[in-house]
Amino acid sequence: MLVLIALAALLYATESLGFSVSPSQSPSTVFPPTSSFGLTLSAAEIAPIAVVGSLFALFFIFILYRLVRVFVDPEYAAKLKAQQLAPTQMALANALAATAAASQVTMPAGIKRALAQKGKRFVVFISHHKRDGGETAVALYERLAGALGVHPGQIFLDTEELADLNKLKQAMAESCCVVLLLTEQVLTRPWCLVELMVAVQHHIPIVPVELDGKRYDYELSKRFLAQSAFGQALELLNPGAVDELQRQGFDPQDMANALSSTIPYLLSTRYFPQGTKEVRDAAVNNIAHRIVRAVEDADYTGLVSNAKVMNSAHV
Repeated sequence: MLVLIALAALLYATESLGFSVSPSQSPSTVFPPTSSFGLTLSAAEIAPIAVVGSLFALFFIFILYRLVRVFVDPEYAAKLKAQQLAPTQMALANALAATAAASQVTMPAGIKRALAQKGKRFVVFISHHKRDGGETAVALYERLAGALGVHPGQIFLDTEELADLNKLKQAMAESCCVVLLLTEQVLTRPWCLVELMVAVQHHIPIVPVELDGKRYDYELSKRFLAQSAFGQALELLNPGAVDELQRQGFDPQDMANALSSTIPYLLSTRYFPQGTKEVRDAAVNNIAHRIVRAVEDADYTGLVSNAKVMNSAHV
């Protein structure tokens, strides 16, 4: 049927151009009796044109047939739509499978004990300087929950820029572990210093995480905390920081003495914000492992224990 329609279309096109085969002449000659083109073609010359015309006619008819069938046959339209959506559905299915696999991670026993016996509300408190580590903190917040097998609500991240430092101090005291994102100015921010001081006072283990490309200087930070005029140095780097610490009831020099005996001796792990998914996944799993080890080994007996726990996690 399609071939007959194509031939009919070709014949119509030929006649409209003024081409015809004269029965009184040789079949090999085609005369245009009224052609405005003034062309004379042989049958052999017109054959390729006929083939190409037939192919175009068939293609046009096929497209028209599919369009008509889509409108008149709902089942056929649904089948076409399913074929188009198949790759997207497969990708969605793979994503759901990955999410389901991640949800199978169970909360480690040590963390369960810490939550139950110590009356903790949060598994992890993420301490960070928002300007340099805010985006990474959010990324870790979303990924650590799955890696640890805990509910996202059991990881504390200050995303609301709380104006009341007392709420941050309370959240820190109710956390099993602190993840400190090491960025260039994190130790000059009064809120970060307060968070770390509360962690040290409550003997909460600290897991420092170095962020690739954020230029944290270990030696410079060690000298910064160890200097006898810490308050003056802090005020030069961050005007108003000393007043904020004093309003929260902390003496800057006492804080520096406590932190200088702890923070510089904690070995860090590393995270790669710009790495591939595989690299970031591996880094998150390593951080989660460090958190579990820190929580399980922590005996909460003093500042020395805090440093000992974090160093033992690297053995």
